[in-house]
Amino acid sequence: MLVSLFLVLFILPIIGSQCTNYCSSIRSKVPLSLRKSGTLTVYQLDGNQPISFSNNNTGFGVDLMNKIGQTLNLKVKFVTIPFSVLISTQQKQVYSTSISFIFNTRERAKRISFVGGLKSGFAFFVRLTSNITISKLTDLCGLTVVIVNGSAIQVLIKHLYETCPVQKPIKIIAMNGYDEIFMAVSVNKVADIGITNELRGTYSVKNFFSKSLKVLPFRYEILESGLTCSRGSPLCCVLTQAMNRLIYDGIYDKLIRKWDLHQNKLCISLLNRRDFCPCDYPCA
Repeated sequence: MLVSLFLVLFILPIIGSQCTNYCSSIRSKVPLSLRKSGTLTVYQLDGNQPISFSNNNTGFGVDLMNKIGQTLNLKVKFVTIPFSVLISTQQKQVYSTSISFIFNTRERAKRISFVGGLKSGFAFFVRLTSNITISKLTDLCGLTVVIVNGSAIQVLIKHLYETCPVQKPIKIIAMNGYDEIFMAVSVNKVADIGITNELRGTYSVKNFFSKSLKVLPFRYEILESGLTCSRGSPLCCVLTQAMNRLIYDGIYDKLIRKWDLHQNKLCISLLNRRDFCPCDYPCA
């Protein structure tokens, strides 16, 4: 009851100005050039399951974007690009979006805008027979850790490299792809532990590496991820409105259940949440 009252009295007035209008006029806010073309270009990353399976255009993000397309009366055109050019491409393409669901970090938020879609942390995975346990980041000292090059965890791990004691140094291996880091731990055994986005890590271990890997219960730094768009583009606000329409109508929840992302759901989508509120709003 108190949470519901808090939501009504405090949160709703704030988000009212943050592109959360549910009304049917959303389509009229779609930029004119998009309404004329009738097609919205959506960038996705290769093999970013469960967000997108680029080989057959399925996944949580794909389903979500198709529903948003219906809401905005736009056809959705999926284009697969590598992670290395995602942000620069998004900056240039003012009337496009992406379902990369990369973390909304301070550095990235300076370059592109984020429409809240999910919250997740980092997943730590080890070999099935391993007795390694992690309860804090410094427990990684003395281990060989594999990560994806350019990922959000890379900065934290580099800082840890400088703080680990000399007698227990951390060894860092950075690889270019997600599949490579899973193989580095499970098959090649060149690393003791791998760290990756919780969404990708949990799904991959459960569906592809369950006989050789396990995900540790430790969750670190829960961050928001979602759709991205060019900073300052009017499309960003429209996407946020459409996202909240799906949340309001219960469609978002159905997709959450379909892809088993219960612990990652958001109750309200905000545009550039990091700009004005570092918190995560409770559900009423």
